[in-house]
This record gives sequence, structure tokens and C-alpha cells, in this order.
Amino acid sequence: MKLPRHTIILTFIFSGTPFLNAGILEVPADRPTIQEGIDAATDGDTVLVAPGEYFEEIVIEGKKVILGSWFLTTGDESYITQTIVDGNGETIFTVKGSTDPGTVITGLTIRNGRDGIKTRAKINILNNHISTCEDAVDYEKGSGGVCRFNVIENNQGEGLDFDRDVNIVIGDNIIRNNGEDGIEIQLNEYDEELLTYVIRRNQIYGNVQDGIQLVGHPGPSNRVFYIERNLIYNNGFVGLGMTGEANDKETFEGASIPDPIYLINNTFINNDHGVSGGDNVVALNNIIAGSARVGMKNVDENSIVAHGVLWANWVDFDNCNVDGESIMFEAPLLDEKYVSTSASPGVDNGIAFFVWEGDTILNTHDFIGSAPDIGTFEFNPTGDPIELSLSSDAEPGQVELFWRSNSASNPVGFEIQRSVGGIQLLKFVLVDAERASSTSGRYHYLDAGTPPGLEPDLYYYRIKQFGSDGETSLSNLTVAELPGPNIHELPPNYPNPFNSETSMEYRLPSAGYVVLKIYNILGQEVLTLVDEERPGGFHVLNWDGRDSSGREVASGVYIYRLRVDENFVASRRLLLVR
Repeated sequence: MKLPRHTIILTFIFSGTPFLNAGILEVPADRPTIQEGIDAATDGDTVLVAPGEYFEEIVIEGKKVILGSWFLTTGDESYITQTIVDGNGETIFTVKGSTDPGTVITGLTIRNGRDGIKTRAKINILNNHISTCEDAVDYEKGSGGVCRFNVIENNQGEGLDFDRDVNIVIGDNIIRNNGEDGIEIQLNEYDEELLTYVIRRNQIYGNVQDGIQLVGHPGPSNRVFYIERNLIYNNGFVGLGMTGEANDKETFEGASIPDPIYLINNTFINNDHGVSGGDNVVALNNIIAGSARVGMKNVDENSIVAHGVLWANWVDFDNCNVDGESIMFEAPLLDEKYVSTSASPGVDNGIAFFVWEGDTILNTHDFIGSAPDIGTFEFNPTGDPIELSLSSDAEPGQVELFWRSNSASNPVGFEIQRSVGGIQLLKFVLVDAERASSTSGRYHYLDAGTPPGLEPDLYYYRIKQFGSDGETSLSNLTVAELPGPNIHELPPNYPNPFNSETSMEYRLPSAGYVVLKIYNILGQEVLTLVDEERPGGFHVLNWDGRDSSGREVASGVYIYRLRVDENFVASRRLLLVR
């Protein structure tokens, strides 16, 4: 059974008898500021901070301190947001190298600093909310420890920034919407005892640059990386990117980082690149989908990519060592939380035991079913399936769903989930059981909002049933393929008249060279929207009422004209009203 977050933290903190025998100083009851509480603490004491706002620059050195909000003693997560330490633009916590490695910072909102925490010691940073700093946590030479259960968001630079020699466990954090990388690790020259970086079970998303960036430097590195069961999505550059020559600006080069990197059971979705670089990468049981440019690039030399699912990347592999027989190029069909569904190809298709170049890389029994799933999360089936059948008419733009429930529970409603493209099933519409029922136990819904795309249009559907007894159950998945257009066509633009922007659709039964231009009423060319070969299917363009120089055009009637090869020409009028 999974423990709640506060139980895990309290178990960690209270597990040692030195804490139980140590003193507790309360802020502001015993000391008016956090800094005075820390200064007054003896080795192993707890500094317990009451809810409130504290505008301080705090230094910890020369002792072990347990610093936390009332979350520390109650497990009540509301105290995290109620206990705020504001740096007013300066570094909020400076942890010096003399600090004892048992030191804990937990249960605080840390905001508005240069660095939220800057540490040269191995400490435990747990259950904090760190935001609106330059870097949330800056790990310097000789530092590390444990960073878990934090929300690290909306910082100007990196979420977590690592320089020089660090040993670290980064786990169970949400690292999102930071102005540069979610995690940046500098691989400065180092040839002493092996440094270990464990990055496990984090959600890393919405960062402007890389989700995780490894920055190579000249000289030996002597590091090893375990990157396991992370969900990394919607980052602007690379999910896991590697650059060289101490360059922390992403170049998409896919640098030849020599350190061993064990990339196991991660999910990379909708990044520009999924993974780039690495000469000693073992990538197993990963999903990489929706990459705008490349799924995996330059994962080469002594690397191997095996037992993965790749889908809807512009390019799946570019110069990678791939065990092609174990890779599935199929729609991952994840749910709204990026968990596999019953129809996901990765369910029970991962690898549990793997040896590479004589070393046992993976030997796990931690999975549900006959084999590990591919991706971050294991599929855990619950509930009885609903019998579901699907039909679609021959016209583009609509799918008709029919289903029958075999559940003993009296259904009160259904959630229809839909995916266009097969990466993620999302809630589409809620349907009342009475309104959807055609006869007893049989239900019907018409999806007339299937937006046009490139042929073929594949729509994936699943239904969640809500019973009157509070039980829910899920259907199996079904797929509808909408037919593409069978003639050339130029439908009317919408809206028309328009003020700021209008959409123009054109339809191609097959590929062709397309020219679509806008003219004024005198026949003078205003703008060329398309002049290139285009595939068959449904295509939509927007016009914002500007000419080819970017200037706004005057109100009035305009003509847009479509030519496809020498076979088809059509024109329509549109009205711009400023």
C-alpha cells in the first residue's frame, strides 16, 4: 500500500533516536526569526516554524538542524502553503559545507529569491514548494543528499541546478514551468570516487528549455545516472538533452556524453526532441511519442535502445543503436494521467531482465501482470469492461458510438474519452444515461465534432461508466477511421464577415501542388498562404488580415483562390470588417 506523503516524510525524520532526544525551538514563540532559531539550536535540534510570512536570508552551518513548518509534526499539507519564506530577491537559504548531512528543510513555501536554496552540504530537501526564484535549488561542490516530494515551479532559470561533484537522489517531485531547464547537471571534470545521480518518479513538464539537461565538460567525469519512471512532457526543447564543451545552451547536437546512463521505464511526450545524446545509454521500457522533431538522436557508440514504444514523432530515430525487433511503433493510448490503458501496446510487453555487454542492467520483479509495462506507470485493471461497438458513416466529420453495458450496476452516466492521434485519451463529453439510451441497456452518442486532419483520421474512444452505487468501470478501446475527402473542395471561410482572424479549409483527395492566394477586389495579390506540395486530406489555414509585409489591410471584400496542380481551381469571397 502506498503511504501518504506526510507519512513517508515523518517516518524518515523520526526514524532516528537522536531526533527524539533533541530539543524543539518554535518560531516565533521561542525565537522571533528563523535565523535566530537556527543560531540557538544545538546539534540535532528541531526548529519548528509557525504559519506566517518570514522575510529572511538564512544561513545554516556547523550543525545538524531539522527545520520545518507544522507539517513536520502534523502531516497537514496545508501548513506548507501557510508557512512562507520570502527572500525579497536575495538567496533565501545558504547551507554551508560544514552543515551535518542529517539536516532537513521541509514543509515550507520558499519564494522570491535569487536562489531558493544554495547548498554545499548533503542535506534533505523534502515537501517544499519553491517558486519565483532565479534557480529553485543550486547544488554546489560537495553537496547532494535527497530532494523529494517538492513542487518546483515558475522559477526564472533552472528548477534544480547542479555544479561540480554532487551525489543526489531526486525523487517524486513536480518540476514544471521553469524558465530554463527543469534539471540542469554540469558534468565538471572529476576523477575521484564515483558520483551517483538517481532521478526517479518525477513529473517534469512545461519547462521552457530541456526537461533534464546534461552538460558535458572536457576531462574525466566519473558519474553514473539512473533515470527511472519519470514522466517528462511538454518541454520546449529536449526531454533529456545532452550538450558538450560546457555549453548549457541547447543545440540539439546530441553530445557524446561518456558516463553510463540507465534510462528505464520513462514516458516522454510532446517534447521537441525526446532524448538526444549519450555514448553509454541503456534505454529500456520507454515511451517516446509526439516529438515535434526527433524521438531519439545520437544515442550511439556503446548505447542500446530496446523494448520501447515510439509513436507520432516527426522522426523516430536519428543515428541510434536500436534493437529494432523489440521496438513497437504503435499508438501508446495513455489515459489523462499518462497511465497505460487496457489497449496500450506496452502493457506486459516490457523487459524484466536485461544484460548488456556482460553487465546485468535490469532484474526486476516489481510489476503487475506477466511482465513490466512500457512507460512510467503500471496498468492496474479495475472494474468490469462494458461491451462497446462502434460504427461511423461515410461522411467526414462524425463518428457514431453504440455500446451496451454488461454491468450489474444501474448506470447513471458515461464519460466519453477520445484521442485524436492515439497518444492520450482525454475526457471529451459527459453523457446522461437516460438521454443516451435508445433501448434498455443499449446506448448511443453521435460525435459530430471530429476536426479534420491529415488522411487517415484515426479516432480512439473509450467509455467510463458511472453506476448508481458509485462504482465506475471502463470499456475496452475502439478505433474509428474517418474517410478522407473524395473530391477537391474549397468550403466557405469562417467566420465571415470577420474582424481579426478567419479560417479557410481546403480538401484534397490525394497529394498535389497547392497554391492558395488572397487578392483584393481589384485583383491585386495581397498574400500567398500556401505554395507547396501538400498531402491528401483536410487542411485549415488562418488569415489575420495582414498582407505579405505584415501590414493590416483595410476593411472590404477580398477573394481567396485555390489552385491544385492543373486540375482544380476555386475561389470564394470574404469580408473583413475593422
